[in-house]
Amino acid sequence: MRLMIALMITALPAQAEMIVALLAPWDGVTVPAGQHCRLQDGSGDTPPMQVTGVPEAAVALRLWFNDLSYPSLAFDGGHGVVEIATAPGDVAIAALPGETDALPDGVRMFSAPRARGEYASVGYLPPCSGGREHVYAVTVTAHGADGVELARVKNVKLGSY
Repeated sequence: MRLMIALMITALPAQAEMIVALLAPWDGVTVPAGQHCRLQDGSGDTPPMQVTGVPEAAVALRLWFNDLSYPSLAFDGGHGVVEIATAPGDVAIAALPGETDALPDGVRMFSAPRARGEYASVGYLPPCSGGREHVYAVTVTAHGADGVELARVKNVKLGSY
């Protein structure tokens, strides 16, 4: 007698991959003119972005800004973490003012930049390397109501400055 084992395959709905695209004038190659810190005569804002595939249970997006060329600010939002209330699906994120915690409704500083001294800021710290070709990036995470991370797009290049 032969023993037959049947496998049951259950189809699960496909989870769309979250994708982040920078919007003009940001191109991911060079930080646009004027989009650097006040200390260096700029008035930088966060780059506008289009996020597609935000998971169904997401209620917030976190934008973790980093200077990948400066070790102490290269991870975990060294240039600040901005949290934005969201809905699932496709989300357009407008440019947000840098170096301030006065942000629009539904947006807050989740974590201040770690820069110290004359570089310290209460809000997002725009690129501030003085034009030494540092590479800047953002990691975008989606979170549920319980704060659990649902999706991550790591190190989207903003450009060099």
